[in-house]
Amino acid sequence: MPNRNVRDVAAQKLAPILGMKAEELYSIFSEPHRRFTWIKRTMEAEEAQKVADVIKEEKLNGFHFQEESKRYYTKNKLAAQVLGFVGTDDKGLEGIEASLDSLIKGKESKHGNFFDAKGNRMGQSGLNQVESPKMNTVQLTIDAKMQFILERSLDDAMNKTHCASAAAILMDPNTGEILGMASRPTFDPNMFYKGSAEDFINRAVAIIYEPGSVFKPIMGCAGLMEGIITPTTPFNDLGSIDVGGRRIRNWDGSGLGNVTFTDIIKYSLNTGMAHLGLQLGGKRETEYAKKFGFGSPTGSDVPGEEAGILYNPDDMVPSDVATMGIGQGIAVTPLQMLRAICAIANGGHLLKPYIVDKVVAPSGKLLKLARQKSSVMSLHRK
Repeated sequence: MPNRNVRDVAAQKLAPILGMKAEELYSIFSEPHRRFTWIKRTMEAEEAQKVADVIKEEKLNGFHFQEESKRYYTKNKLAAQVLGFVGTDDKGLEGIEASLDSLIKGKESKHGNFFDAKGNRMGQSGLNQVESPKMNTVQLTIDAKMQFILERSLDDAMNKTHCASAAAILMDPNTGEILGMASRPTFDPNMFYKGSAEDFINRAVAIIYEPGSVFKPIMGCAGLMEGIITPTTPFNDLGSIDVGGRRIRNWDGSGLGNVTFTDIIKYSLNTGMAHLGLQLGGKRETEYAKKFGFGSPTGSDVPGEEAGILYNPDDMVPSDVATMGIGQGIAVTPLQMLRAICAIANGGHLLKPYIVDKVVAPSGKLLKLARQKSSVMSLHRK
């Protein structure tokens, strides 16, 4: 029987199973002075068995298996940015997987192996069998059904508007529990290597944007608490207002005439809110924005939070003061905006949002439990 090229045989037989090029494998096998190299990490059990069969049938010496842990995300893309993913070295690289890596990472196990006189591993086809120790369990506040509905609704909205990216959050206004959090574009954590850096961004906390009209209720609360307006305070809406050489118009350019402050909020009138902003002044606008949590991270346990941007009151000109009243010229995160609206909904409690409910050890011991600390704003009129 002529001498066979073992490296070529191994490359040709294993390439279709591993999804690699035979030339690439042959090059790896032929590198001089290399005592060890990974061929493929975190193979599926079926794939590993096929490789083991080839090694046995072709009598390929020098090939061994090393058992590794692999995380499976059974709901695929659901809450992908929140969960994050684990890399090939069992290290959390994004999301909760990264922020709680020290609590949930598997422990290394040492064990012995037996080899024959030729250096071949002995026992169970050379597979390195290890029983991994049980690890801590992290329980999130996310509701899977709500998360599914939230993501489906977000996808529908994106299809209708043709926008490039989006984020959505569901939060209990009375507790701060985050029940759903979605971001687009997204990825499948089971195949994170197919995703991009843009896909990994949790836009619910890691991007800032100009809030616009949803910021108007915040300034409205400031006006109420300062006693500048009441729900029935009259205003003459002419459709536009000139401030410091800048004309601020309503969204449709038309005016409603004599209205109350309730109408200003109801119809989202830029003229009335710009007027209120001027009455408050830049200093009070900024103070109340900070009271509602803007300008700093919410302190949640969601990884990657941005702080947002507020004006320095000393640098504000009249047009800045007016446009801040309609939510322009500042930048917030979606989670900051939601928390502020929740503070209005729950009667004045600015809550600390949270997404990790608890961490439990294998023994059942509670390692971490969400504790609520809320600063309380008194929403009253002077």
